[in-house]
Amino acid sequence: MYFSPFYLLSSIAGVSLILLLTKRPKSNNNDFIDLNKTSPEKKNLVEAEPKTDIIFLYIAFSRPVHGNELLHYIMSNQLQYGDQKVFYYGNEASPIFSIATLTPPGTFNLKDVPQQYFNGLTFFMETKHVPEDLENFDLMLETLLEAKDQFGGTIKSRNKKELTESDLQIWREHINEATNL
Repeated sequence: MYFSPFYLLSSIAGVSLILLLTKRPKSNNNDFIDLNKTSPEKKNLVEAEPKTDIIFLYIAFSRPVHGNELLHYIMSNQLQYGDQKVFYYGNEASPIFSIATLTPPGTFNLKDVPQQYFNGLTFFMETKHVPEDLENFDLMLETLLEAKDQFGGTIKSRNKKELTESDLQIWREHINEATNL
């Protein structure tokens, strides 16, 4: 199976961007906590720590999109430019979802966007296994589908598989099940 360099580079950009955005310290074996040997107070704190996942969806545009067109789309969807050099919806400290470029390094240089062309976008959100996750996913998906309607293109998953409406429904069901655990 052939993967274009464009998709391979976008995978690297997506992983690099997530590592940059999460800024999580490296774990080592000393971080392991044995819940059987922990006081009840500490055990409750550890068990209460929310489980999170990151959902990635990509759109590869059917044509290069001029930066001014993209900025118009971004502004019409109330996305804001943040310190991480990506656009986000919600508040920057805890965005509902974010949008990065599909090509490395995944960030936008705001002053250069009007002179550039874009081949696609990466949409991503962190789920926290709470009821709002499904609503947030639907909001991200609605924004992604609007980009598809406006610019044309193909929606793909993290493994670059084209997603159908039934695939997206399965994602919704998975998110819904995860929030009801």
